[in-house]
Amino acid sequence: MPTPRFSFALRLLVFVLMAAACAGCGKAMWSDSKRAATQQLLVSDAIERTVMKLDLQPLAGRKVFLETTVLSDVDDAPYLAATLEHQMLDCGCILAEKREDAEIVLQARAGALGTDRNEVLIGIPATHLEFVGNGTTVPEIALAKRTDQRAVVKISVVAYWRDTGLPVWQSGSEHVASDSRSRWFFGAGPFQDGPIHDHTEFAGSRIVKPWRETADEQRIATTVNINEPYFFPQSVRRRDAVQPAESMAREKPLALPPVR
Repeated sequence: MPTPRFSFALRLLVFVLMAAACAGCGKAMWSDSKRAATQQLLVSDAIERTVMKLDLQPLAGRKVFLETTVLSDVDDAPYLAATLEHQMLDCGCILAEKREDAEIVLQARAGALGTDRNEVLIGIPATHLEFVGNGTTVPEIALAKRTDQRAVVKISVVAYWRDTGLPVWQSGSEHVASDSRSRWFFGAGPFQDGPIHDHTEFAGSRIVKPWRETADEQRIATTVNINEPYFFPQSVRRRDAVQPAESMAREKPLALPPVR
């Protein structure tokens, strides 16, 4: 026959479980792989938005070699280097495959490239209870809960003449934080938003807004965006001669002149 203390604990546990079931529940699924997809999106988004803030146009028209030796111990260094080269092309630089073929060396360094996470809970956290040798776990009961994941990237570049080592230009440091926010209310959720989400989502499904987007919410690209398709007519050239800019502008992106 159960003791009064044990019976009260069982009744309390049943009440708590019923309350949690009535409130509903939601859980964000985390990947068991080396890095979850959300983390990868956060890091790549932060890298791209940071690199896009670098105006490399002072080096336009020059043969530039990207030096990444100081990034050897940085996570995601290959993606950062490829994004920097993409931005160099967007700004009119001519990529040099070898250091000795370049006029200018562009050295890149990363002050920060990583992720962190924090969580706030208003309610009762998951608790393990012991009753006369028997144990049970009370699930988390959240009146409100918020989980933030964030990726932070800080980079800078400096350019110098390859033959003399004299400085040419420096970018100054640029940094961007990209975050993904998940929220739960009375157990229902997650409601997710942030730069990596095109729209607010509920448990992975888009929430359709009953109102039209304002101009601030719409994405309007005013410059070359490394995330958007773009044709570079000024770079279409033959090996024996460079076409005039007017004729290159009339070329169709899918009808590039053959290279002899």
